[in-house]
Amino acid sequence: MVSSGLRDAGYVYVNIDDCWQETRGADGHIIPFKSRFPSGMKAVGDKIHALGLKFGIYSCAGKTTCEGWPGSYGHETVDANDYASWGVDYLKYDFCGFEKVEEKKSPEHYYTLMRDALNATGRPILYSMCNWGVGSPHLWGHRVGNSWRTGRDVFAVWDEHECRQEMKLPSFLQSIETAIEQQAGAAYIEGAGPGGFNDPDMLVVGLDGMTPYGIVDECPPHLPAGTCKKGDYVSREVWGVVGGLTHTEQKAVFSFWCMLAAPLMLGNDPRTMSAATKRILTAPQLLRISQDKLGKQASRAFQSGGGEKLSVWVKPLDDGTYAVLLFNGGARPADVTVRWSRDLADAAKPWLRETERMPPCADKPEVKQCGEWTKSGECTKNAGFMRANCRRSCDACPPAIYDGPQATALVRDAWEEEDLGTHVALYTARHVEAHEARVLIVKFGEPSKLEAELKAHRRPAAQRGHEIREIRKRAEEPPGAFTPGAFTLGAAAVTLQGCASEHMDSLLLLVLAIVVASCMLLVGLQKLVQGEMGRSQSKVGKTTPAKGQHAL
Repeated sequence: MVSSGLRDAGYVYVNIDDCWQETRGADGHIIPFKSRFPSGMKAVGDKIHALGLKFGIYSCAGKTTCEGWPGSYGHETVDANDYASWGVDYLKYDFCGFEKVEEKKSPEHYYTLMRDALNATGRPILYSMCNWGVGSPHLWGHRVGNSWRTGRDVFAVWDEHECRQEMKLPSFLQSIETAIEQQAGAAYIEGAGPGGFNDPDMLVVGLDGMTPYGIVDECPPHLPAGTCKKGDYVSREVWGVVGGLTHTEQKAVFSFWCMLAAPLMLGNDPRTMSAATKRILTAPQLLRISQDKLGKQASRAFQSGGGEKLSVWVKPLDDGTYAVLLFNGGARPADVTVRWSRDLADAAKPWLRETERMPPCADKPEVKQCGEWTKSGECTKNAGFMRANCRRSCDACPPAIYDGPQATALVRDAWEEEDLGTHVALYTARHVEAHEARVLIVKFGEPSKLEAELKAHRRPAAQRGHEIREIRKRAEEPPGAFTPGAFTLGAAAVTLQGCASEHMDSLLLLVLAIVVASCMLLVGLQKLVQGEMGRSQSKVGKTTPAKGQHAL
């Protein structure tokens, strides 16, 4: 967590889940497994704190945990005091073990018992309620805890059809698709905010698959015939590793979790994560969106009809900009468009300005009689001529991409941290892959000011000038200091130094240098061939190029 950079990126909680508690003593205190935690839980917390991290632990609102170990029902005060004395900073509170609980009350009742016990300790402990959406915690969770699970356990498979019909997963597991879809409800969005957030479950980024378990309605198809039947319990060992998301899907999961202001709980092993996984989990702009001070959850502003499954999600940010997610939920690549007037109407409204129609459509200025001819029916009688010269008068314009007052916005790619320019009325992401999410930062304003800001975002001219001077400097060094390739580029750069300005991008300079070097080589070859042909022609004494032709 520390050496990988995860802590410095903001991942500060190290949480111990189920199976740490062996039994409960005669005095009512929970006893951890001595073999696993020989120095006790406080020592574990001290070790975690010494690394600049925070200590999380697990319990259950019922008499037993989901794996059958002692739960906290009837011992809320004792357990909360123990957690505080151990230095616990985070409690995940599950919802199993109610089979032997005689009183039948609402989930809110049981979670409130532990909330009050935690508050009474005086220690700040983040309270994560995990009752899988039972009792609609999105409606009351903000009064009781800091986060609340909104649905079943998430599995590393995107499509719900694959989850149910193909993999035959147990009913307590759900696909990424259904977990996201649930968050689009207005009640979920309204119930979340600073201090309390919807929790669609842990991240499944960096997992090559997962090992499900549970009672099945149908035997998983990858198991040998006769392994199980309806109603059988299939263990993790028997089921094996299945599922897994593509790299594109993993980026999409992280994009959605950040847009939804959901807790970012890692489901992968940070000791063995790949560089690709780390790049996803530590993407700076995505984390900024996740941790934005407004704490707003994104809402779905647009969803296409039919089978396209294209959608646009919008999340307001503290600095007045907007995070926008463009998603292709279909099976094939597609273009996805966000329209300011449709998807960000309130934000765009103050910035509406008269704008030329796109594509432009007007009568040819030199043709003065368009209006007169239109009235006399020439648009029908002489359609070809009129459409070519009096297009607007004949209502023969191509469909408008936009027309009338429009807003302009500066658009930035959050994943690539790259400015995409200023855009009037809309922005279209091209060739978005199946299950891919593109995340943008959108800022509205006066076009001139946005253009000025765009220029300011680019690399300073002084930095580019320094890079150009470095190329020149290398070109002036003795040939022995260069490799042949480096010397070739350096020499070509010297050729360009008379026309290279301080504002020329260094990459463009290198490209031009290569082009010039290639041209110099071609010119040399041409002269060589011309010389050889000239000598050959002198020997023959008869053949000469016709006027206007080249010897080559």
